Amino acid sequence: MSALYERTVIPVDGSKLAEMAIDAVYPIVRAQHGALTLVMVLDGHVDHALGDYAEAEGISVMEAAESYLDGLDKDLSNRGVETTSRLVFDPVAASGILDVADAVDATALVIASHGRSGVGRWVMGSVAQKIVQAAKLPTLVIPAR
Repeated sequence: MSALYERTVIPVDGSKLAEMAIDAVYPIVRAQHGALTLVMVLDGHVDHALGDYAEAEGISVMEAAESYLDGLDKDLSNRGVETTSRLVFDPVAASGILDVADAVDATALVIASHGRSGVGRWVMGSVAQKIVQAAKLPTLVIPAR
């Protein structure tokens, strides 16, 4: 029987909030000698920090996303966790994330929730909620602090 966090997918979007999911589970993944797959979905909505970084560096959002993912990969490798990353283009972020989870035969999915409720959730939607409803694998949602 495989360990729950043997092949864990974590969606990131360039925000520190999304990175909370990494901080929450990387010690467990490392202890279980598991691997992380970080997935960033470019869906037309770009986190302000990522967009600002791209603009300041004079690079495209895609180049900024690749640079961001490379940085996370290196950091996690230095912390002793096998990590790969995927950059996906999908107008529905939840679909792109779930497609990657299927492709890597993930054993778990961990996502940070931005904590929107009420009108904010209705207007923006909730990627975490869509994933929880559609996922066929154990899914851990890390709430916003």
